[in-house]
Amino acid sequence: MGGTMRINVRPDAFRDLDAAAQFGDMQEPGLGSEIYAFLEAEIDRLMRTAGLHPRRGRFHRHVVRGRFPYFSVYYTLSGDVVEVHAVLDGRRDPQDNQRTLRTR
Repeated sequence: MGGTMRINVRPDAFRDLDAAAQFGDMQEPGLGSEIYAFLEAEIDRLMRTAGLHPRRGRFHRHVVRGRFPYFSVYYTLSGDVVEVHAVLDGRRDPQDNQRTLRTR
């Protein structure tokens, strides 16, 4: 992995981030922006850690650690490009999450 990794966040994954932030703000005003910033930092961390996470079907699954450990970032790796397909809340119905991943 000699070169610099590039990260491409797909539009659906950005929508996941927005939904996570909206849900957080419903729980506690201001929490949404904390969640969004935290998840953005986790996605940025993939520049160093991409490919180290276990595969789940066609995606690598990065289980987030830290303040919001119930989120997972699902991505693929092709050459030096990390493609983020989904950011899902593990507290949701697992079947809903599986359906989401099948469509991405």
